[in-house]
Amino acid sequence: MATVRLLQTPVATPLERLVDDYLVSCRARGLSPRTDRQYTQALRGVFLQWCATDGITAVAQLDQRALDRFTSSLLSRRRPDGEPLSKHSVHTYIRPVRLLLTWASREGEDVRAKPQLPRREQPVRDVLTREEIERMESAMTEERDKLIIRIFADCGVRLDELTRLRPRDIVRSGRQAHRRVLGKRGRVRDVPLPPQLLRRLDRLIARGAGLEDRHPA
Repeated sequence: MATVRLLQTPVATPLERLVDDYLVSCRARGLSPRTDRQYTQALRGVFLQWCATDGITAVAQLDQRALDRFTSSLLSRRRPDGEPLSKHSVHTYIRPVRLLLTWASREGEDVRAKPQLPRREQPVRDVLTREEIERMESAMTEERDKLIIRIFADCGVRLDELTRLRPRDIVRSGRQAHRRVLGKRGRVRDVPLPPQLLRRLDRLIARGAGLEDRHPA
């Protein structure tokens, strides 16, 4: 005679329910899918697993000593190639935990501490000098192409933001002007346009030309 076994569904701990509630709150305020995946991995795949191993089931157990153990565990973790996690990667795991605890405190939870963020070196980025930008612009034969380089250099816009530039996006106030940009996650920001750049754009617009990609007929 076959034996029937009843499998019990594991009961979520208070801390697990808190994490779930926080992620629901993040999605409700319009968190991007990419950030949602990052927060979910950091909180469920890393933080909650560490808490389970350490026997932590409630937010009140997360004192400074416990959270320092969590940070130390990340700093000593190894990647598949045997190298330690970079401090930038550790930051990506710790930041969602700090945001979770800030939210939990506002919700009235017994939050006693937050994990420390280890110091990290700021990356040194090579940037073009003004002379290099001038040489790039001089190498172009079309004014449209020269302006593309100049807008990248003077306004710091992204490629997709540049290709969507239309005359109606230029907002003028007296002699001042800015370009209204729809950026990441639907955020709108105003990018100042230097007067000399604005005059060149006006001349290009007056000729009926634009900065959008050209497609052969």
